[in-house]
Amino acid sequence: MIIALALAAALLIGVGLVLQQHVAEQVPNAYFLRLRLIAELLRQRRWLAGLVIMVAGEILSAWVFGHLDLSIAEPLLATDLLFALVLAVPLAGERLRRSEILGALLLAGGVTALSVSRSVQAQEVHFGSAAYWPAAAGIRPFSNCPTSR
Repeated sequence: MIIALALAAALLIGVGLVLQQHVAEQVPNAYFLRLRLIAELLRQRRWLAGLVIMVAGEILSAWVFGHLDLSIAEPLLATDLLFALVLAVPLAGERLRRSEILGALLLAGGVTALSVSRSVQAQEVHFGSAAYWPAAAGIRPFSNCPTSR
């Protein structure tokens, strides 16, 4: 079930990004790097839908990271590129090329290999926990002292 949710998060992120990009490509080039670009995009329903879909995917992916081993979650969430590619090509009116498929698969495979090759172990005491507060309180007064030579 969690694996399906991870894939759903990747799908949402991919679809959201493609919708946003597709609308942004239709905005006049004169708006590039201007506040007018944001104002124009905020008036586009399709761009806003892409934003909402992408944010939903990001929230779902954050939940997945909290409930699934990182070495499994990362490769599943990296499939967002594959979903985006499958959707972006028809929207652009082009054909999907083998090189694009191969590139996306290599990228997803690289993320998978990296995730599987490293080990993440949780510590019992986390940075920022209350166990560090006395030390931080003792160190803080001295952090602004000038050093003597």
